[in-house]
Order: sequence, then structure tokens, then C-alpha cells
Amino acid sequence: GFALVTALESSKSTNALSPSELQRLLARYPPEVLNRAKPLVKQLFAQAEQREARLAEMSSELERGNPRAGRKVFLSGKGACITCHKIGEDGREVGPDLSRIGQIRTKGDLLESILFPSTSLARDFEPYQIETRDGQTLFGVIQRETTDTVFLLDATAIAKPIPRSSINLIRPSPVSLMPQGLDQTMTEEELIDLVAYLDSME
Repeated sequence: GFALVTALESSKSTNALSPSELQRLLARYPPEVLNRAKPLVKQLFAQAEQREARLAEMSSELERGNPRAGRKVFLSGKGACITCHKIGEDGREVGPDLSRIGQIRTKGDLLESILFPSTSLARDFEPYQIETRDGQTLFGVIQRETTDTVFLLDATAIAKPIPRSSINLIRPSPVSLMPQGLDQTMTEEELIDLVAYLDSME
């Protein structure tokens, strides 16, 4: 239990954890472990509150978004959306196709997925970390698998074939391939317009 808490404290992926889920996990351990983990759990709850406050603040502005302006934001490459997503013929298929995303996601969902991409990972696009026997650590989405090869798709949209014989470990990653902070490359107005554009995709 102490080793787990120490690993979580030093991991870059810890911010993607749900504090409630972590509490449930740690409840299986002795009280000494729970006491050791209190600062970490407190930190995660504080971060969750900050996320909720940011979403609430931004959500109140979403209705004034301009889809046409948002399309220009998407095509400009701001936020790197077009690097990994397709809308119609525009973009690349590393992450989910967004051509009809407005049918299945609300504006609030879309905003959250941009601001905090690791809080909700799209099915079939879950990221994986692969460690090879020669010491490499690779990160991406598993595009397909054969009996002897795993094809890992990274943010460059190139599927890298990895022989199974060279793999030491494959494990899911709680951190999205889409990094947090991409919204910082846009103005607030551009972010609101981008959400409006994605919401119009029906």
C-alpha cells in the first residue's frame, strides 16, 4: 500500500484519477496507508473542484458560440484538433471521427473533453503504454493486432508495427493521447466557437 501511494505521488498520470475511486481502492489497505494517502486524496479533490468550477464558468458562455468561426479555428490547427480528428474530409484519424459528434455529445461534454481530455476516454480509442524489452516506452492507440504484431498509432497518425516478441509489457494508460492544456493555444472566444462548431456536427 505504501509503495502504491508513493508511485501515485510521483506519477504524471495521477491527475487523471478520480479521488472517489482512489478512496475506494485505498479502503482495502490498513489505516496507516490511508493516513499516508490523505494529502494526495485532498489534492485530487481540490483539482476536481477546480475543474468543475472552470467548466461551470465556461458553460455559461457556450450559447454565444459561432459555428462558422469555430470551423475556422478547427481548420487553423489551433488546439491541434485537426491533427488527430477528422470532420468530413478534413483532419486525420488518430482519435474519434467528429463528423457527427453533435448527435451524441452535449456542448458541456464537448467542452469538458477539450479542457480535460483524460476525464472521459472514447471507447475504442483508449491509450496504451507499451514497454519493449530493449527499454523503450511507447504511447498511443492500438490500431489493430495480429498474432505476432501490435500496430500502435501515435499522434503522428503513423501506425508503428511492434513485434510481440519484443514487448515486455502492455498496459492501459489513464492519460489521453490528447494532452491537457490545448485550450491555452486559443482565446476564450475561439474555444467557445470551436465547441459551437463541433455541436453543429450532426
